[in-house]
Amino acid sequence: MPVSNVSRLSITLKLPLAFFQSVEGLSGNYPTSSDIGPATQPARLWQDLGSILSRFEALKKLDLWLDHNEPQFWVVVNERSTLDPLLTQLSTRPNLDVTVTLPMLHPKFEQNERHYTEDSVSENIRVNRVLRSKKHAVIGAQGCIENIDDLATFIEAYKQLQTNNTSLRNKLAERKREHDQTKVQLEKAAHAKYAAEFEAMREEMSVMRQDKAGWIESIEDLESEALTAKDKVATLVAEKSKLQRSVVELHGAMAGLNQTIEEGNKRFDEVKERVKAFATEL
Repeated sequence: MPVSNVSRLSITLKLPLAFFQSVEGLSGNYPTSSDIGPATQPARLWQDLGSILSRFEALKKLDLWLDHNEPQFWVVVNERSTLDPLLTQLSTRPNLDVTVTLPMLHPKFEQNERHYTEDSVSENIRVNRVLRSKKHAVIGAQGCIENIDDLATFIEAYKQLQTNNTSLRNKLAERKREHDQTKVQLEKAAHAKYAAEFEAMREEMSVMRQDKAGWIESIEDLESEALTAKDKVATLVAEKSKLQRSVVELHGAMAGLNQTIEEGNKRFDEVKERVKAFATEL
């Protein structure tokens, strides 16, 4: 897990008493600091812990356990010289919940100027007291740092985390490059597929446009033929009217002829009767 994503960190350190004396000496509060050599380097590393923790940007919960590995009571340790610089930095991060767990103090020897006699250091920092334990380990960084029993090992573990973080970032960048390449290939394939489909649709639409133009021409021809047929129908209707009028006139003429024929038949019958009468007289 990248250091920047760690949200909970637990650090448990059981260190030589000389380490705490060296830290006190570096702060100018220990009178024989010049005689403390072997623990000076870890003490200086301890002073860098605040800047190291500042790189844990997502850190929300920090549990810090401290003890020394010698028979003396814990009360000989100057807690304030050891922790004040670190806790001052951590107190500026209101979203970080800090719990400092320290061994129980002997009431007869505790001093306000050397020890935390209150349960709270600031709004986000609390101090717990427990009986001293012989077994200490670090279980922190959500499983990224484990089984650490001194500060130098913690620093080395932190450096290893940084190295692992860089390696993970490189792997992530490589995965991202592969993802981008795959994405580009898929986009090209999809583009080629859609381009072919679009071209087929474009050709089909072109054929449909040609068919539409042909249908429009056919409709125009039909409309022209319909107009011609309409004109012919109008002409035929006019001729029919004329013929009907002629038929009426012919009927009238035939009626007159029939009447004339009837009158002629009557006259013929009269003449016939007269001829018969005349023949009888002779």
